Amino acid sequence: MLVNILKNRLFMGALAFFILCVGGSLLYMQHVKQQTADEYKATQERIAQLNERQRPKPQEQAAAGDTSQGGHVHTDGTRHANLHVSTAPGKENLLKSWQDLTDAEKAKYTPEEQAYWKARGHAPPPPGYAYVGITDGTQILVPLNEYVITEIHWSHGYGDTKLLSDKEYERFKALGLIASQSRLVIEQEDIPAMLAGTLDLTDTVKFPDDVAALAREWRHELWKKTWGPRPQIATVANFNRPKTPADQEKRDQLVDAKSKELLPPDERDPSADHALIESILVELKTALQRR
Repeated sequence: MLVNILKNRLFMGALAFFILCVGGSLLYMQHVKQQTADEYKATQERIAQLNERQRPKPQEQAAAGDTSQGGHVHTDGTRHANLHVSTAPGKENLLKSWQDLTDAEKAKYTPEEQAYWKARGHAPPPPGYAYVGITDGTQILVPLNEYVITEIHWSHGYGDTKLLSDKEYERFKALGLIASQSRLVIEQEDIPAMLAGTLDLTDTVKFPDDVAALAREWRHELWKKTWGPRPQIATVANFNRPKTPADQEKRDQLVDAKSKELLPPDERDPSADHALIESILVELKTALQRR
């Protein structure tokens, strides 16, 4: 009997169609989850760039420790709108003054080198290290060819979805797919194009332009609730060789890890619930009919 069932073309066709549908659905859900995560990362990067451009510059001279105008004032009189901290742990203990050196240590250098370092007050850097200056004029000792975090400025910006409640976050994700007119259903005939990466993932029939426009408005109202403190991380490095893409990648990883430590990302599921999307569609269309 099982053999007869397997020989039945109708049954085998239905089985193949079912497998294609299940496989297509799983692939699409993975695509939606990755797309949402990529959009969130891109938004975080755009916010960081915007905040970087808006970072206040040092202002007029003021007395060290003066906070009457807000911010933080250094001994050289420069002011920063935000407090900052040096984060080059383990490097300060290597920083020695010229006066700390013994006569025997000083004798290792030529008279010209001795005059150079004596004028600066620093001992020559140990092998593999170099001095670099940071924004407040401080000299710090850092390993050669390695990025070090020097300052953390706190500002404010959008994008912290953790500030949304669970219900708001679910609506935020659903409205995002409607606003971008992303397809939710992949038909059997679409699977080859999807696997080839040529499938148009917009569905303007399911999400007409007026519906998508209103979804963007509603989503923006939730987006405004994601305003909160954000760290801006400054790094410094001293290279005695040409920088490589690998160096930049390490720098990005260093900053990303520190950023996540200071402001942990939203760990909730980035995929949207289809039933909620259908429910919100009804809300949007009803709201449009009342206009």
